[in-house]
Amino acid sequence: LLAAADRRLADKAAGVAVRLDRLPAATRATRWPGRLERVPGRPPLLLDGAHNPAGARALAAHLRGGPDFVLLFAAMVDKDVRGLARELFPLASGLVLTRAPLARAAAPGELARRAGRLARGAHLVPTVGRALARAKRLARAHGAGTIVVVAGSLYLVGAVKAITGRLEEPGEHDPYPGLAPFTEADAGRFFGREAEVTALWRRLRS
Repeated sequence: LLAAADRRLADKAAGVAVRLDRLPAATRATRWPGRLERVPGRPPLLLDGAHNPAGARALAAHLRGGPDFVLLFAAMVDKDVRGLARELFPLASGLVLTRAPLARAAAPGELARRAGRLARGAHLVPTVGRALARAKRLARAHGAGTIVVVAGSLYLVGAVKAITGRLEEPGEHDPYPGLAPFTEADAGRFFGREAEVTALWRRLRS
């Protein structure tokens, strides 16, 4: 949004007309694969790379107050696993650790070791396909409305997308009736410039 506003000023100086009033609708229609990406199903999935503590904090903020979820998690060996775990693991009703299909991905046991007590009770499953099946079973057993959140690695997200072969299309029924939509506060947290983004968002909607 900030970049768009900066570009508009440059375009205005060049004499090019820009419909600033269309930016909010364009933003809402934008799809960002692997970032709060929804996949309908039973249970529904929410895919978010969240591969650093800032991304994990933003995802955690989005999840708080929403439906219960089982977390399917993987990470690369060079990532701050404990930092990611600190943000996400305590929020989950169930936890499945797996290994993304990449040489530098951490094994489930290594993830559990580095997460320490935060990973207590976690299910360690070596392959993504089996781990996804386990997470879905746990979600269904936990109760109606429980979703599966896939996070920690974009490689994990990519593997899950390949397995499911189903992506939400614009206008499809929202499978998360209890989960708040992406808001101006979420935008601020994601881009790390909350005050500026929030102010610009409100100006665009006024």
